[in-house]
This record gives sequence, C-alpha cells and structure tokens, in this order.
Amino acid sequence: TSYASGNSQEHKICPSCGNKTLFNGPASASASKVASSQSSLQRPAQGSANESNDSQSSQASAEQSTSPNDQTKQAPLFTAPTDAPDDLQQIKGIGGVMEKTLNDLGITTFKQLGNFSEAEVQMVAERLTGFEDRITRDEWVQQARVLAKLDS
Repeated sequence: TSYASGNSQEHKICPSCGNKTLFNGPASASASKVASSQSSLQRPAQGSANESNDSQSSQASAEQSTSPNDQTKQAPLFTAPTDAPDDLQQIKGIGGVMEKTLNDLGITTFKQLGNFSEAEVQMVAERLTGFEDRITRDEWVQQARVLAKLDS
C-alpha cells in the first residue's frame, strides 16, 4: 500500500479485488492503521488451499443442484413401455428439458402417463424438485388421457 504524504489523495490496494484505488481525503496517521488492518484482509494468492477448497465446495454444491436437468442422474421410477415413445411436449407444461427428465424417470408415453394413480403422480412430483406442482397444476394426466384417447 502506498500513500501520498501531505497530500489530500491516497492510493490504496482494495482488499477484496487487489486493485489500486484513489482515496480522496486527508492523508493521516489513520491511513497507516487502515493499511495494517487491510493487510490481514488480503486475498489468498491464486492456487492457495483456500481457493481450492472454495472451488471444491462450489463444485459439490453444483452437483447437489436439483434442477430438472439434474433429475437425469436419478434412477428411473418406472420401466419405460416397449411402445414407441410419444412426444410428451404436446402436453401443456412439458418442454424439452422436462420431457427428457420424464423419459429418464421411465415415462415415455401418453397412455402410461394417462393411467397414473394419485400415488404415482405424487412420486413423480417429488422427483421434479422446484416443479412439484406442475404435474397437477397443468393437468398432465388428464391431457395425456385425451392424447392417448383413453377417455373414449
């Protein structure tokens, strides 16, 4: 840290970013106190143990994320039917990512989804972390029944 002596401007090193900043104010003995307290707040050097621990913990928290994309890492709830899969995106509320998530859970056809019991709906809802109410709110089972022509 350097300071302009007898000047009204001081140059300081920011403890959080390491950039040199210009401080407009009286240069005084308190500046040396600030400088000494800032030295204890210096960022660790790159590649230090603290930095690697931080990157490891952020990687771990990213792995624990529960977005629909991450649902693909879970074991299927159902055995997918041998029938050709349907385009589940025809159901309101199911986009490409959600369709992949459902396929990974073993849900691939309108008929299968249309025949779900309340218990099966609840099992799927629990696996759609962040979107738990989507299956009931958008009435996927009822839409699937119509698309599978189960209500005829």
